[in-house]
Amino acid sequence: SYANETSFDQIRGRSLEETRLKGSRFVALSEAFELDVGAVTFYALDSVAHRFWRAAFPEDFEGEAILETPYAPEQRDTIALVLRGIDEAIGEIAASLGDDDTLLIVSDHGFERSSDGVDDIWIPRIDELLAEAGLDPERDGFHVVTAFGVLILFVHEGPFEARDAVLDRLLELVDSVRDPEG
Repeated sequence: SYANETSFDQIRGRSLEETRLKGSRFVALSEAFELDVGAVTFYALDSVAHRFWRAAFPEDFEGEAILETPYAPEQRDTIALVLRGIDEAIGEIAASLGDDDTLLIVSDHGFERSSDGVDDIWIPRIDELLAEAGLDPERDGFHVVTAFGVLILFVHEGPFEARDAVLDRLLELVDSVRDPEG
């Protein structure tokens, strides 16, 4: 699950972990249950391609204003590392198959820079933005549901005055990260 992963480092780490572990886990389950048919999915590539495309292919974005903090040098290779990890996992799975077994590899879509120049806005720095605003989810009674494509924050139950104060601070933060066009 990537549910609580909100920073570039967390997404990168979770994705690399997924590619490192999934092949051997699939092989172990396949052997334990003597499968006739099995399937494994890798979410890691989708996750990192959405978030690290600009880091991996900065030349596609030359001359454009960059809203995010510049990527760290180690983030440039994230997509390549995930692809290598998936390749190794598939190799591990393929090595476990018998001579009469079939391995089918399917992708639901590819990736490229949007042809119309429109980029989805990801919010990878939400933890950092919250800290800069003096907001602490645990202390202030809210949590980040998702920062993938949209930002969804959930304010916990409590006295209306306290909840309204947290809502006001969260709205102030959201307004502060908008560009002039909204």
